[in-house]
Amino acid sequence: QVEVLKLLKTNPYLKDISIKTSVEGLYQVSAKQVNPKVRLIDNTGRQCLVDENEHAFPVSSRYVIDLPLVTGELYIPVNATGDLNEIVIKNPELKVAASTLGAIQIATDISRDSVMSALVEQIDVNAGGNVNLYTKLTGLNIVFGDSADSKEKLDNLRAFLETAIRTNTLSKYYKINL
Repeated sequence: QVEVLKLLKTNPYLKDISIKTSVEGLYQVSAKQVNPKVRLIDNTGRQCLVDENEHAFPVSSRYVIDLPLVTGELYIPVNATGDLNEIVIKNPELKVAASTLGAIQIATDISRDSVMSALVEQIDVNAGGNVNLYTKLTGLNIVFGDSADSKEKLDNLRAFLETAIRTNTLSKYYKINL
């Protein structure tokens, strides 16, 4: 039982694992699958998934998950050998960690809105910690700035885009600064 539990705990896609033994001697295994909410890819090509608790875990080579994509100057926790550490991304000592968390919040807010989720293709964090959104609409760059008031910024952006699409004036814009 202990060996099985140890083996299951090595799987980064499982959490809350427990094994119980019935009176008949049968094992009952219980586990939950982690729920990734965003995919991070930093400037070196390192990537990871982040769950609802801001825990980083590796990207599967077998399965593709359709998640909001965050790229750029990101904090992805790795150990000395370059392997992903199973640690919480929250690290107040690192400036990039704060902007990574901000970008994750923006991605979460976008994923909760079906219109914005359909329009935004990528969230990019620059060296200053500011965010740009890239849309599926050709050539439109949205300068988001920092993650402060992200919900309000997204509401304003959505209202602008809906109006511009309805009035057929969106093609006049190549950059929107929030």
